[in-house]
Formats: sequence, C-alpha cells, structure tokens
Amino acid sequence: AFQSEKDAIPVKIQEMKDAFNLRQSELQEIKKEMENLQKNRRLLELDLDAKTNDIKKLQSRLYEVQSNKEYAAVQQETAVVKTAISKLEEEILEKLMQEDDVKNKQSAKQEEFKRGGEELNIREAQSMCEMKALDERLAEKQAGRDALAKDVDPQVVQEYGRVRSHRDGIGISRVNLVEDKGKIIDGTCGECFMNIRPQVIIEVKNYDKLICCENCLRILYV
Repeated sequence: AFQSEKDAIPVKIQEMKDAFNLRQSELQEIKKEMENLQKNRRLLELDLDAKTNDIKKLQSRLYEVQSNKEYAAVQQETAVVKTAISKLEEEILEKLMQEDDVKNKQSAKQEEFKRGGEELNIREAQSMCEMKALDERLAEKQAGRDALAKDVDPQVVQEYGRVRSHRDGIGISRVNLVEDKGKIIDGTCGECFMNIRPQVIIEVKNYDKLICCENCLRILYV
C-alpha cells in the first residue's frame, strides 16, 4: 500500500505540470493574438496617415485648378479618400476594442498561470515530504519483513516475493470460508473473489505446503 501511494505521487505531480504547461501554452497563444491585433492596427494607422496626407495634398490642389472640371475632379477624388479614411477609422476602432477584450483575457490567464505555478510549487514541496515519509515507512516495513524472513523457509520467502512482485505488492490472500456446523461448504479468494474448491481449502488448512489461488496465483491462508 505504501509503495502504491509513493508511485501515485509523481503521477499526480506530472498531471499538475501538464495542466500548468497547458495554461502556459494558452497564455502564449493569447500573447500572439494580441501581437497580431496590434500589428494589424499599426498597419491600418499607417494607411490612415497616408490617406490623411492625400487629403492635404488634394486640398492644396484645389487652389491650383484652373477650370470647374478640374475642381470637380479633385472634389470627387477627395470624397473617395474621405470615405476610405472613415472606413479605416472604423476598422482601427474595432481593433482597439478587440485588443481590450484580449487584454482582459490575457490578464485573467496570467493570474491563473501565476496561481497554478504557486500551487505546483507548494504541491511539489509537499510531495517531497510525503515521499520521504513513505520511504521511511517502507524501510521500516522492509526491515520487519526481513526479520520475519529469517525464521521462514527461504523457498517460501522466494515464492512469496515472486508472487508479490506480479500482484501489485500483495502476495498472499485470506480464504473467505463458508462453513456449516464446522463443515466447509464453500470458499473464495479474499483478493480476486474466485471460488476455491473445498479440497483445496482443506490442503490450505493443513499448512503442509504452499497452496496458491488457481486464478490470481496468490498464496492462500485461512
């Protein structure tokens, strides 16, 4: 149980790191979105400056024309440029509004990112303490197991270790007995819950040799 707890800690930390990295990626995407909006707005502003200069030039030309026809042509051209300027101003205003929305989204994401980083640091520090405590408990448990193993047949210890390593750290299983007036009626493995034949249960109770569950292969005891 202690080992499974210890093994679960790095998995949980990695899940938190993955979530943190995802927030970081999302924040980078928002930054790129803001940069693109600002870049496009600056291009529009450059175009607006150019059109504004065109208006000034056209207004100067009005004083130079020598016929009504030329005057009308300059006025028509001026009207076209003014329409373009009006459209550009609307587009720039729209970009500014979009930038405000993205800025708010960026601020919220930055706060979330900061909070996630702080939580990750705290959790990593806690995990180090938890893993150290589990290592100490595992060492104590192993020492106790080693002390007991000195009085047990080495072949039994070896078989137990082999089964345990393949069964999530659980190498033995208690037989759940169903008896009627001292007579064994039925029994199941306490770990995999498969039925165990009465004859097998009798052999387990004799303790003459190791008897394993036919399904999960754990060593049985009653």
